Amino acid sequence: MEESLYDSKRLYSRLSLFLSYQQILVHEIYNENGLVVLAKGLGLLNIVANLLHSYNLPGCLTLVIGASPRQEELLKEMVDELGALDNEVPREEFKIINNESGNSHKRQAIYNSGGIFSVTSRILVVDLLTGTIDPVKISGIVALNAEKTIETSLEAFILRIFRKNNKVGYIKAFSDSPEAFNVGLSPLSNIMRTFFLRKCFLWPRFHVLVAESLESKKVNVVELDVSMTESMKDIQYAIIECMEICISGLKTANSGKVDVEDWSLDNVLHKSFDVMIRRQLDSNWHLTYITVANFSFFSSSLTILETILITESSIPEIKKREQSPWLLLDAANTIFKLAKERVYKKVPPEKIYLHEPYGSILPILENQPKWDVLKEIMHEIETEIRLNPELHNNNDCAVLIMCKNEYTCRQIQEYLHDFTSNNNLPNNTNSDSDESKCSFLRTQFKEYLAWKQNFSNMRFDLDKDNEDSISLGFASNNKASIAHHSRQFASKRRRVRGGSYTASSASGDCTYISLKDDFSHSEIINTLSTYQNESTNCSNYFLDYYDDYFGSLALNDLIVVSPYSGDIDDITLKELKPKFIILYEPDPVIIRRIEVYNSVYKNSLLRVYFMYYGNSIEEQKYLTAVRKEKDSFTKLIQEKGNMAVLLTENQNDEYFNSIIVDIREFRNPLPSLLYGSHINIIPCQLTVGDYILSPSLCVERKSVMDLIKSLNNGRLYNQCEMMQQYYSTPILLIEFEQNKSFTLEPFTEITSDININNLQSKLVLLTIAFPKLKIIWSSSSYTTCGIFVELKKNQSEPDPIKAVSLGLKDGEDSMTIFNQGPHVCFEIKNKANNSGFSFVYS
Repeated sequence: MEESLYDSKRLYSRLSLFLSYQQILVHEIYNENGLVVLAKGLGLLNIVANLLHSYNLPGCLTLVIGASPRQEELLKEMVDELGALDNEVPREEFKIINNESGNSHKRQAIYNSGGIFSVTSRILVVDLLTGTIDPVKISGIVALNAEKTIETSLEAFILRIFRKNNKVGYIKAFSDSPEAFNVGLSPLSNIMRTFFLRKCFLWPRFHVLVAESLESKKVNVVELDVSMTESMKDIQYAIIECMEICISGLKTANSGKVDVEDWSLDNVLHKSFDVMIRRQLDSNWHLTYITVANFSFFSSSLTILETILITESSIPEIKKREQSPWLLLDAANTIFKLAKERVYKKVPPEKIYLHEPYGSILPILENQPKWDVLKEIMHEIETEIRLNPELHNNNDCAVLIMCKNEYTCRQIQEYLHDFTSNNNLPNNTNSDSDESKCSFLRTQFKEYLAWKQNFSNMRFDLDKDNEDSISLGFASNNKASIAHHSRQFASKRRRVRGGSYTASSASGDCTYISLKDDFSHSEIINTLSTYQNESTNCSNYFLDYYDDYFGSLALNDLIVVSPYSGDIDDITLKELKPKFIILYEPDPVIIRRIEVYNSVYKNSLLRVYFMYYGNSIEEQKYLTAVRKEKDSFTKLIQEKGNMAVLLTENQNDEYFNSIIVDIREFRNPLPSLLYGSHINIIPCQLTVGDYILSPSLCVERKSVMDLIKSLNNGRLYNQCEMMQQYYSTPILLIEFEQNKSFTLEPFTEITSDININNLQSKLVLLTIAFPKLKIIWSSSSYTTCGIFVELKKNQSEPDPIKAVSLGLKDGEDSMTIFNQGPHVCFEIKNKANNSGFSFVYS
């Protein structure tokens, strides 16, 4: 007990965490293995960095898996900074091992030095199998993004190897995506089983300790409900109508096939809605009609268009009309008609006066309402800094403006540049005058006119080429080809209900939108010439901006526009220490990051402006995101309360059979499943085949997409030729993806005609050319694993050195085929197990 208390005190002395819930969380996970599910924005990386720092002791070897490249860089910076501030014991640097870290000899030397390593999963799997790193010497594994670790992932393969050879090493898993744990049956239990864990720690925003820590110092928030313009409201209603039609079409077409209960307008607003639909339809995708398949794409396209409406200027919105595939919907005419009216309107010929500078095109260039509110906020901040002595004498009154993407950042920067350069304060100019419009709006309109002209010229050239090709085609076509197309179209007809969307689209009553130019070439040229006179010289433009971007800036004059960047936002807040934060778009994650920042630094002068469009999809998306996360944690709490205790028994560690696997095959889950079936995996770089099951059985694995590419470029013929040359039983494995249709082509596209370019015809020609070739059709990696286990029965073990040497050209040595380094070799070392050997390459 005294030793445990001493360890706790020593742990707290090494932590650099200021909030009580963070300290308690680290203390809980430090003493026990477990899975931590934390709400987004509560400082997950900072918690992991402090935990890794506590494990960074002499003689310890800790591995970090599942981290993204950005997370690796941030963790390295945090852990190294904590190590530099801690003088109690010497600390090793946080090391990142990837494809640029050298061969296995160099990696082995790095591993032997100890410390904390973030290793690419594919490299770590091979290093564990080949003995480059001894699993027994690993102190523990820390896994990030635990929600992505499924049974067939490389991370699960790593954990399986680690736990088989090391029964005492710790495993800590972290995740900040609670929504991902609500997919499938008992997802929390399955992930904990994958990590060999028994305990789960759930930390939502409504946790008592989290609420007490973040609400001890309230943030001064100014909530701004921005009203949309009438045209924006009408466009939004039309987009919602299109979404409802798409959802209705999806429900009608898939009723009785899949569960359509969650296919609602609220869920469409979630960014993963199209992924959810595709996942449900994947198994029946070959039975899905093209119209129904397009509906899932339409819903995501409409969501993107809604985002453009509330975030971007009015000009990119009308450019989307030429690229959208759902123009036949009735509400689409309203969308693009109003979008055009937000940008310009055509002046009737009788109302064109000689002094009209733009000819028959009158630019409207409607501003985003948030821009005017942003201008008022900046004016208010400037006035307060000037009149408040406490702020005026302070040198760190930086203003931070945050939004969702880089494009919106550039828009805000351009708008603020116009605002500051023209001193365009509220009520200084008439908002309806052309002089009050932003110069970058006029520049965008000029670019749109140029794009329109280029598009018209390109379409004119294409139409001319099509007319020539059609005239030549009619002269060469015969009646048989026409009859074939007629039969093909007739085979795709089906009976539809008169009230369904499919029936109304097929009829002649639907509204078509013309893709012809809205104005003539002369109108475009006249307007372009007008804007050309307004534009400044390019060189002068960059010279004017040079002083704005280069030089020394005082913090009280600094305005930073930054997109939401995940964990980087914590560093931005920490280093910038802004007094004013403007949230241009609502996001629950950044709000929590600001709460954490304010609770840590106790910034009494911090003020946050929270902007959103009232009664809009933007507001609804924000509320939906908050509700979904709360519901996800509620389900996790219920599942945790009803979850059975996971008991793992010591399984038989003897691996009787061996399969040689090409190292490039570790991108797919099959090697992991084979290892889980007690088959010894020998990684090698093979020239012939992907899997060597025995001296006579060689397998070339192809996914559907890889099969199509290999047949088209002839690579598969060369591979089959080499397999038939060196092995008595060459096998082509065609493996489909899990939970997807087990067919090469949709049934609606299968014809009885024989075509040399048809995929099935090419496979027939392949079997004729190679009579010894056997073809295995597998519906998933699980099925393939079972097939390999059956094929291995009563077969002798393959020879790794012989398998590697086959297919080499004259003069090439199997001892140096893997790398171009100075010394690369193989070696066989015997182990005291029944498999007899394991193959090690460097």
